Amino acid sequence: MSEDNRQAQFARLAQQFDEKVGGPAPNALIDAITKVAMGEAWCHFANSLLHDGSLSARERELAILRIASRRGAAYVIDGHRRIATRDQALDHAELDRIANVDLSAWSPREQLLIRAADAIDAGSLPETLRASLWRELGEELLIEFGLVIGQYILVSTVTTLLGLEPEQAAA
Repeated sequence: MSEDNRQAQFARLAQQFDEKVGGPAPNALIDAITKVAMGEAWCHFANSLLHDGSLSARERELAILRIASRRGAAYVIDGHRRIATRDQALDHAELDRIANVDLSAWSPREQLLIRAADAIDAGSLPETLRASLWRELGEELLIEFGLVIGQYILVSTVTTLLGLEPEQAAA
């Protein structure tokens, strides 16, 4: 892809992000994904998971931030702390305890989601936990939850691999 085409793709993706999220685009990440052939398609998938899904913003951000925290993905943590705050999905105290081992402050449903995120990230989802998720979420939300977890394992891996650091919030 020519540099002119890549820059046009970057501008298009940043504008789409701004329209959907209403905040500054993650410039370093968008810049990186425009360097690969499937970058634009992946960005559309990522935006759809963030903005077109049926999971509540609270549950989505809880799952994203739990995965990012487990993986030490500072870029993702920073960006999604801002999204969770802006969307009033999680308050500051909740954001501060997202990585805690003690889950007692979370609701039973949130505890289930956190335990499932941890298990999936660790590579082993016990049948009892999977069955509990199925009962609690139903098929549609279970699939979406799995897509969100998988997506943010991927995003955390890519941002860490590229050494992306948190971006300064727009003034």
